[in-house]
Amino acid sequence: MDAATMRTAMPVASLRRREYGLDWLRVFAFVILIGYHTGMYFVPWPWSVKNPAISDWLTWPMMFINRWRLPLLFFISGAGVWLNLRSRGYGAFVSERLRRRTSRRVTARAAARSESRRVASARR
Repeated sequence: MDAATMRTAMPVASLRRREYGLDWLRVFAFVILIGYHTGMYFVPWPWSVKNPAISDWLTWPMMFINRWRLPLLFFISGAGVWLNLRSRGYGAFVSERLRRRTSRRVTARAAARSESRRVASARR
């Protein structure tokens, strides 16, 4: 049996197995993300909002987190795409992504148009 025959013979539920380790890694990454952006308020290097009291002990943990936070998010994203492509084909993946992006873009443009009309009518 070749791979194409196996893919059509297997139910979709068995192809889409949940990766709980990746889910927990995503949770961990977002905890780091929230902690990092909260910590930016207290470290000595520049950021948009600063606390007058700088915390020196926080500098080294923040530098460590800074080194790994974005590569971790890119790894999680890439793993999600790879798992998605493994259970579906390229065509289904691309069409689903385009459909999701297009619907969000259309909704955002409609909301922006509605808001600009509201603002313009309020100025008159």
